[in-house]
Amino acid sequence: MDNNPATPAISWQHYLFVFFISLLLWLLLAGNLDQQELSTGAIVSLLVTILFGSRFTIFSGIHFSLMLPVYTLQYLVSFFVALVVSNVEMTRRILSPSLPIR
Repeated sequence: MDNNPATPAISWQHYLFVFFISLLLWLLLAGNLDQQELSTGAIVSLLVTILFGSRFTIFSGIHFSLMLPVYTLQYLVSFFVALVVSNVEMTRRILSPSLPIR
């Protein structure tokens, strides 16, 4: 990292966030929660965070608020409502022989 005064210092929260994102990605790719997978994933995530944590500046702009669960729930509800509506509409179009599908 360069010592440019315009570059903000990276906090420990940034490194902690990079660690948990790396661990989550490892667990998603591994597909199970065995003790060996967890410990290996934690070690690899720690190494990735130590070696490359300062280069993951894309995570620097992420800020969490107390309203995050509410916004996430609102998004999921609207998404699933739109999903059900689209599936019902598609089913109606498929099962109705009078509707022309082009």
